[in-house]
Amino acid sequence: LRLYHWSFCFFSQRGMGRSEPTFVVDECMKETHDPELLTLQVNYLDEQSVRTASRIYKQRNLECWARKDFLLNSTARDGTTKSYHFLQYSGTRQLAEDIERVRRLVGDQKLSVYGISY
Repeated sequence: LRLYHWSFCFFSQRGMGRSEPTFVVDECMKETHDPELLTLQVNYLDEQSVRTASRIYKQRNLECWARKDFLLNSTARDGTTKSYHFLQYSGTRQLAEDIERVRRLVGDQKLSVYGISY
């Protein structure tokens, strides 16, 4: 009989859950699908439908990008300030980098991950 020791660490991707800033704002959550059917409101066989959906997605993304609270500033020890946009640092790659930093901090050589797609 083998007994394993498990430690659990839960991650909430930047912008999700309780983190701030958050993606859960009107500008970033504009409906682009049928909420009852959970299907996209686009007919990929119809060019006009695809163009209309593309305009909706583009407008949603531009409005989301334009949120003032997504423009963040960081001040270094030497007093210099760097500005950056939250959405440039909140993707899947950054989540994987965050998890890797935690793995290194706890000193494990490898980590088992169970993830749920967003």
